[in-house]
Amino acid sequence: IFRPFEEVRAGDVSGDLLSPNRATKIMLRLDAVEPFDLVVVRGSRTLDTMVQNGGFNGRIWAYLTDIPQAVTAVTAESTERLARMVEASRLMLCQTEELRGFLETTVPEAAGKSVLFPPLLPPFVGHEPKMPDPGRPLKLAYAGKFAPLWRTEAMTGLPAKLAERGV
Repeated sequence: IFRPFEEVRAGDVSGDLLSPNRATKIMLRLDAVEPFDLVVVRGSRTLDTMVQNGGFNGRIWAYLTDIPQAVTAVTAESTERLARMVEASRLMLCQTEELRGFLETTVPEAAGKSVLFPPLLPPFVGHEPKMPDPGRPLKLAYAGKFAPLWRTEAMTGLPAKLAERGV
């Protein structure tokens, strides 16, 4: 585990976030001292930056959830960008079989590199969800990703819609 801010290696970065470019530069410095066997990268912006740099090509395990996932959202530019990412990666980690199929159809070179990597929380076997007691307010918690494709903003309207239906 590397903590760039606590270990004062982030350089002139302010705040508590690293840009993909700055993160890549720090990782390249660390890799020069003690080479990484593999680099797991989540997110297309960071992966795109790493691929453009070229320093980790062939060692990348790409976990992309923020790529176009519908035929209508695919453009020649997004396909070309995705193809560069696939070419530079050793593995493409896919949350679902549908994503793997879509990726391999969009970028045929992904076949053989795409592996299923579902979310890591196992189902609660033997613990079926139960409805709250009548009269008790329903509480909602979301422990997933906050991104437009995941409709998290729309989820905030669920309590009001449920209330309209008597829940």
